[in-house]
Amino acid sequence: MADYTHNIYTGVNYNFAPDYSEGIADVPASQIGTAVNAQTANQLHAVSQALNTGQNVVEVQMTFPDIEKEIPNKHLDEINRLRKLTGAQLTLHGPMLEPTGVDAERGNWTEDDRRRVEDRMWFALERGKRIDPEGNIVVTFHASTGLPEVESKVKMPDGTEKVTHIGAVNRLDGKVGPLDLESRKDFLSGSKTPEKILEDINEQSWATELSNINMELARAKDHISHALKTDDDTKGVKGIPQKPGEILEEVQKYKEFTPEQKKAYGAATEGYIDLIENRKDALFTGDIYLRDAQNKFKQLFNQAYKYAEEKGLEKEKGKLDDFSKKWKEAIDAVKAPSGAIEDYRKIPGAANTLREGLDMLNSIKAPESWEPIKEFALEKASETFSNLAIKSYDEFKDAAPIISLENHPASPMSGFNRADHMKELIERIREDFTKKAQKKFGMSKSQAVKQAEKMIGVTWDVGHINNLRKFGYDTKDIVKETEKITPYIKHVHLADNMGLEDAELPIGWGNVPMKEHEAVLKKMGVNPEKIKRIAETATYIQQFGGSSPLPEILGHYNSPIYAMQNGPYWSQAQGAPEGYSYNMGPGYMLPDATFSLIYGGSHTGLPIELGGELPGGRSRFSGAPMS
Repeated sequence: MADYTHNIYTGVNYNFAPDYSEGIADVPASQIGTAVNAQTANQLHAVSQALNTGQNVVEVQMTFPDIEKEIPNKHLDEINRLRKLTGAQLTLHGPMLEPTGVDAERGNWTEDDRRRVEDRMWFALERGKRIDPEGNIVVTFHASTGLPEVESKVKMPDGTEKVTHIGAVNRLDGKVGPLDLESRKDFLSGSKTPEKILEDINEQSWATELSNINMELARAKDHISHALKTDDDTKGVKGIPQKPGEILEEVQKYKEFTPEQKKAYGAATEGYIDLIENRKDALFTGDIYLRDAQNKFKQLFNQAYKYAEEKGLEKEKGKLDDFSKKWKEAIDAVKAPSGAIEDYRKIPGAANTLREGLDMLNSIKAPESWEPIKEFALEKASETFSNLAIKSYDEFKDAAPIISLENHPASPMSGFNRADHMKELIERIREDFTKKAQKKFGMSKSQAVKQAEKMIGVTWDVGHINNLRKFGYDTKDIVKETEKITPYIKHVHLADNMGLEDAELPIGWGNVPMKEHEAVLKKMGVNPEKIKRIAETATYIQQFGGSSPLPEILGHYNSPIYAMQNGPYWSQAQGAPEGYSYNMGPGYMLPDATFSLIYGGSHTGLPIELGGELPGGRSRFSGAPMS
C-alpha cells in the first residue's frame, strides 16, 4: 500500500492574516529604491541592473570623486534614456567632499581649497543634471566630511548631556582640529567653559609668540652692547673712541672705507683693524637677529590690527595706529631694500623701537586666533552651497536640481551630523541664497525665500544618526532628532546598523527605529509619497551574495504588492516558502518530465513550478544523466 505520509507540497503559514507581519509604515513601493554600486564608473550598467529588478526609484552614484570623474557623459545621457523608457525616478549622490574646504589630512583650511571644492561640486551637479534634464532631481551632498564635529556630546547615566570635544579653527593660519575638553581640565582654577578654554589657549599662544620675539631682540641687543662696550684693551688703540655714539660713527666710517683705505688706516694705527672689525661684526650679527625679530613682530602686529578692526576695538586700534607711525620713522625709514639697516648708527634706535612695540602688544587684548569652529564652518559651507544653488538656478531655472545635504555618521570628526547643526546650516544657506538671488536675479524677498525652500533641504540618513547610540543616546533621543529636522527633509537614506559604527544593512536587520521615524514624518505632515527613500546597503551586497536588498526592505515596509494600494503587502509575503520574488503557482509539485516528455515540449525556460526542467537531472537507477 502506498505511503502518503510524505507530502511533496510543504505548504505555508497563512501569512496574509493582518496580524502575521506588521510593516514599518504605509509607504508605496514606488517611493522606495536602492543606491547602485558606488565603486564603479560604469553607472549605466549598474542602473540597468537595478531597473531590471522592477524597482521604480534608483540613486545614481558619484559618491567617490576619483570614480565620478571617470563616468562618461555618454553613459549619463543613456541613463536618461533608460529613465524615459522605464518611467523610473532617479536621484543622484554627489561627490563626498568637505564643503568648507578644510583638508582633513593636513588639518588646515585655505580659501583656494574651498573654491576648488565648490568647482568640483558644480562639475558633478552640472553633469548629473544630464540624467534628468527636465525635472528637479534630488542631488545629495554631505553637509560635512572630515570636519571636526561642531560640538561632541555624550549622554550621561543621569540623563544630562556632557560636551567632550568641540571643533576649533585658527582663522589666522587656517589650522583646524578637535579640542579635547577632558585633557584641558584646569584643576587649579576649576572647570571652564569651552569658550574660556579657547580664550586661555589664545592668551598662552600670544604670550609665547611675544616671548619668542623678545628672545630674538635680546640676542640682537647683546651683540649691539658688545659692539658699543669700552674696556682697557681699547684705551691704548689710536682711533678707537670710548663713547657709544662715537664708536658707531667710527664703525660706520670704517664700513664705508675702500680696501686701500682700510689697509692704510691699519698700517698707521696698530690694533685698529682687529678692534673695529670685531665691533662691525657684532653690529652685523645684531642686525640679523633684529631683522628676524622685526619680521615676527610684523606678523603679530598685523594679527592684532586685523582682530581690532573685526571686533571694533577702537582703543587697541588707536594704540596700534600710533605705534605704526613710530615704526615707519625709526625702522622703515632706515632699512635698505634688502631689509638690512646699512647705517649702523641707526641700529640701537631700531632695537629700542622694537622693544617699545613689544610692550605695546603685551598691553592689548590677545587676538582670538583660535575660536569654536561652528561659526566658521557655517560661514564657509553656506558660501559653497549657496553659490552652487545660485549657479544652478542661473543655469537651469525652474528645472534646477534640489541640493539636499546629508548628515554625516555621528562621531567627533563628522562636522554637521545632529539635527540642530543641520537645521542651522540649512537656514544659513537659504538666507545667503535669498540675499544673492535678490541681487543677481532681481527677485523679491518672498520669491527668493520660496525658491530657497524649494531648492535647499536635507537628506536624512537614519543609519548615520543611529550612531548616537554609542554616545549613550537611546531610541527616544534618536527619534527626537528626526522630529527636529523633519520640516527640512527632501530625501531619506535607509540603512540599518547596531548603533556602534556605520554599517549599511537593510532596514530591519539592526536597531534603527524606522517605524518611529516614519511615524514622525507622518505626524509632522510630511506626505510619504513626496519623499523618496533610498536604501544604502553596501554591506549587505558585499557580505550576503550580491543580490538586490529591495525585497528585504519592502518586506519590512507595509508596501502593497500591487498598484491598487491595498493588500496583500510585501511584509505579509515574507513567509512564502519559495521566496517572495516570484510566488507564482503552488511550488515544486508538477514533475518536469510530464511536460518535457508526455506533452512534447521541453520548456527549459519556464520556472520549475510551471513545468520547467530540473537542471542536472539524473536517473535514480544508474546515476547517469538523463540526457
